[in-house]
Amino acid sequence: MSTDTGFEVARRRFGQEMAARDEARRKQAEAEAAARAAQAEVKDIERRLPEAKRAAETAVADLEGAIKAQIRAAEGHLHRGEQLSQSAERPTLEVRKLARSWLLGGTVVGDDALIGNLTQRDPAIGAFHEVLRLVDQIAWRVVEQGLSDKLVDAVDDLGCKAWTAQQARLRWLAGES
Repeated sequence: MSTDTGFEVARRRFGQEMAARDEARRKQAEAEAAARAAQAEVKDIERRLPEAKRAAETAVADLEGAIKAQIRAAEGHLHRGEQLSQSAERPTLEVRKLARSWLLGGTVVGDDALIGNLTQRDPAIGAFHEVLRLVDQIAWRVVEQGLSDKLVDAVDDLGCKAWTAQQARLRWLAGES
């Protein structure tokens, strides 16, 4: 049996509602304070954004400049190889053997001996091989950093030129032309 009167029930209910209202107001005040703090944080970040954007653009420009310098250096090796390829001096039989092996996929001599010996004995092949080595490094860096497609195209074009020149030189050294 409950001894509560209707008045006591109503008073308890009223007290619970007042406590619930006070809790809701406290939560509202916390939410408003959090919203003000978030707005202040957004304003602070927006104030710093232009400087961060300029710094990022400068960093990208510096990286692209460094990569363009690497491309120019690799182009220098390509031009050197092209100049050296103008030599009509008859290759030795050993160089012919190495060139033929390279064209056959390294089946006459092992890959390490092939690359090292041929690039040492024929400076043009050495220059072209260096271009291809640099192109691999540059291409990896350009793609990894997500740089412009123009740089990717420039690196790929340089690699294709070096490969074509190297293959032409190898065919000449092997006696095909």
